[in-house]
Amino acid sequence: MARQTDAFAFVIDNHSCLSYFLAMFVCFCRQYREQDIRRAAHAGLRSAHDVYRELGGEPSCGRCLEFAEEVIRDVHMGSAPPATNAGGAAQAA
Repeated sequence: MARQTDAFAFVIDNHSCLSYFLAMFVCFCRQYREQDIRRAAHAGLRSAHDVYRELGGEPSCGRCLEFAEEVIRDVHMGSAPPATNAGGAAQAA
């Protein structure tokens, strides 16, 4: 059992949250994860601004745009579609 003083005790003890916290954030301002960006790119969106609009907002500080564009480029260069579980729901990247 994790100690109460351990900052990550809730992550260690609650495995249902573990995949959420391990997912890579692309945009901290908007809390967009890499899997969110990939899913939108697989749906056909080709720019970070279009993806962000689809996800619900414009970029805030803009520091994430270069990496978001790289993720989108990766998707359109032929990477595998997002992983899904047996029920068809997308899994954390």
